[in-house]
Amino acid sequence: MEHSDITEEQLKCPLDKDSRCSYAINPYCEPNSPNDVVLLFDAKGDWNTYGGVDIIKPENHKGVGINVLFNDGHVEFVKKEEVSELNWGKQKEN
Repeated sequence: MEHSDITEEQLKCPLDKDSRCSYAINPYCEPNSPNDVVLLFDAKGDWNTYGGVDIIKPENHKGVGINVLFNDGHVEFVKKEEVSELNWGKQKEN
């Protein structure tokens, strides 16, 4: 799939009635990041939103969890209590 094949409609969760775009990008994910790094996720905000755990939006899924697109292209539904365990690509502080 080419970048130009992605439509705005694909960036909106059908259950999100409030936003133009339902997902945010993780600024710590780079093309050479490991496969398990979070790339996109259900988030508060709108178009061109980026961030991490602090802006997740489980409300789109009855508060249970979020959809996550990983750097290798696969998608998983992750329960909100497991979100902090995901690889967000940044160094952990000692």
